[in-house]
Parts: sequence; structure tokens; C-alpha cells
Amino acid sequence: MMKILEKIKEKGIKMPTIQLLRSGQITLPTMLREILDLNTGDLLETEVKKGRVVLTPVKTIPMVELSKQGEEMLKQALEDVKKGRAKTFNNLRDLAEDLYEKNN
Repeated sequence: MMKILEKIKEKGIKMPTIQLLRSGQITLPTMLREILDLNTGDLLETEVKKGRVVLTPVKTIPMVELSKQGEEMLKQALEDVKKGRAKTFNNLRDLAEDLYEKNN
């Protein structure tokens, strides 16, 4: 995605201004939806950073049936959470950074 955004800047393409509608909705222009590969129904995480609204695409994981081992692992993970043996993160980026730090 960063390469696409860099190309847009290189070509001098100006990001469009969008309008807040009566019900608080916004419409992301087609160009942005295509760049970010967003489709109807996709989720966006919202944050306020330095007085700006930041929208981050959230990819969901489809429901799957777990094996017996998977069910046991999930049960153990939920028990760890209940007993306070788990960290909390504000977003996936923070989780990924924590995992990266542990592995390096």
C-alpha cells in the first residue's frame, strides 16, 4: 500500500476532500477504495491522532470449525485471559510490534 501512496504523491495526484453528511456518514472516493482494496461492508478502525481522524482497514477472519486440539488451545487462551496472563492492545499494529520485539 505504501508504494501505491508514494506513486500517487510522485504523480502529484491530490487526495480528494470528502464531506460529512447529515447522519454523520462519509463516502470514501472510488480512488481511495481501490487503493486500499475496500469493499462494501468492510470494517474500518477509527482513531484520533494529533487532531486528525485516522481510518485503518480491519480485515476479519472468517469463522472456522476447530479441531479438538484447537478447541483445547482456545480454552487455555481464554483461561489465561481470565487470570490476567494476557496483554491487551489498542490495535493490531501495537500487537504486531510487541510480537516483533519479542522475536528480535
